[in-house]
Amino acid sequence: MSGTSASARNLCVLRRETKYHISHKDYLQLVKKLSRLIQPDPHNQGMQGYFVRSLYFDSLDYGDYYDKQSGVYYRKKVRIRVYDPAQDSAKLELKEKFGVNQRKRSVWITREMARQIAAGNYSVMLARGNDLLDELFVLMTTQQYRPCVMVEYQRHAFVYPYGNVRITFDSHVGANYSNHNLFDPDAQFQEVTPEVVMEVKYSGYMPEFLYDVIAGYNAVYDSIGKYYNCMEGW
Repeated sequence: MSGTSASARNLCVLRRETKYHISHKDYLQLVKKLSRLIQPDPHNQGMQGYFVRSLYFDSLDYGDYYDKQSGVYYRKKVRIRVYDPAQDSAKLELKEKFGVNQRKRSVWITREMARQIAAGNYSVMLARGNDLLDELFVLMTTQQYRPCVMVEYQRHAFVYPYGNVRITFDSHVGANYSNHNLFDPDAQFQEVTPEVVMEVKYSGYMPEFLYDVIAGYNAVYDSIGKYYNCMEGW
């Protein structure tokens, strides 16, 4: 999971997404069953999956947090994500929700750009020839965005090409409210939930056999994302 320069074209994903909480025991059983039916994500490193760390931003009045709490039709999240604190790039993302539909746009930026944005120097996004960076500069300056919480977890993912299905399991979800350095290998995180967060994502259709597999386990629907859950625990 490495990136390119900030001048590269944006990545855009359109899909639907549902979230569930499951026990660690059910997670292990469900992963075993899915392994026989669909393909593992190529980034998985065995049962450990892969590492994810994100720095979330919000406005001074926590507008994105309260929009989620109110359940408004249009919601958004801004974050910078890395998959290894040692990597030399990061992914800057704008994730938007339109009712049940979701759009995620992202662009790879350099490690130094990520540091500058985390420090509040949003001007580094200008003059890059990138529409998403220009849009985020306007959003984050006019609405006075700043970093709020850093979240990390282990992700185990599966993919199925028909319907562009992606099923992920996030465990050991932790939050850090004072350290905003994505590249700090020694950053400490407090556990947010002992359960595993399962996300089912698809952009075409969800095959019925996968619905049937998930229904066989005690998965509890939860529309609340990790950013909101972490802020609730602050």
